[in-house]
Amino acid sequence: MWKTSRIDVADFSLVAEPDRLGGFMGKHQGTHHFCNSCGISTHTHVRRPDAGEDYVTVQVASLDDLPVDDLLAAPLTIVDGLHDQWSEVPSQTRHL
Repeated sequence: MWKTSRIDVADFSLVAEPDRLGGFMGKHQGTHHFCNSCGISTHTHVRRPDAGEDYVTVQVASLDDLPVDDLLAAPLTIVDGLHDQWSEVPSQTRHL
């Protein structure tokens, strides 16, 4: 399970050296980035001009100085990625 935070591109700034990150294009106009050293997913830059969207989602568990209590207290929204319905809640969530 991923806990991410959606951020406007204008409000996002990468602290790590860009050469420390790898990336690949996702299925839907998103570039997924990860740490070249440990492999953790760090963030995804989503570009969907057809929907007027350009934003970044940050994998909050990859933040070095985030206290665990803050991570656990952060709000959680479950979305249906299985069916590419990213604005919908899946029909079954009991196992999550």
